[in-house]
Amino acid sequence: MENTMKKLLAGALIALTLCGCGSKAVETKTATCTNTTKQNGLTMDITTKYDYQDKTVVKQTQDAVITAKDKENYDFAKKYMESANMKDSTKDMKGVTYELKYDEEKLQVSEIMSIDFTKISADDYNTVTNGQANIDGKRFKIDLDKTINGMKASGFKCEL
Repeated sequence: MENTMKKLLAGALIALTLCGCGSKAVETKTATCTNTTKQNGLTMDITTKYDYQDKTVVKQTQDAVITAKDKENYDFAKKYMESANMKDSTKDMKGVTYELKYDEEKLQVSEIMSIDFTKISADDYNTVTNGQANIDGKRFKIDLDKTINGMKASGFKCEL
């Protein structure tokens, strides 16, 4: 009887090990949306990457590069990006990183922002989106399909 119990216990442990206790690792994939806009001596190239699991966005990283045709437009772009004051408004937000870089030689202003949706609060996300998200609650999900459709409607080209 004791031998049978040991065999059953060993068999159960092997089965649990092989099946991973029923948990399955969720694969993270990336969708990328891009857009280029030219206006008044400025070219803005935006690349937004969405890391997602199943159909839920877990992280968003946006890289916007503004290239000016001359120093006057560069100074305008620099002043405009600084006036948005995103660096100060996001510095204490959990799950958000923000960086503004300048390359005077290339006449470029670069903004890189990353949002980890597993860490950011709904209030902070509403602040980052200027209230356009209108998210309530502590936990929220960003739907990949709705996000991609919105980006395409705004003129972005997206690849999954």
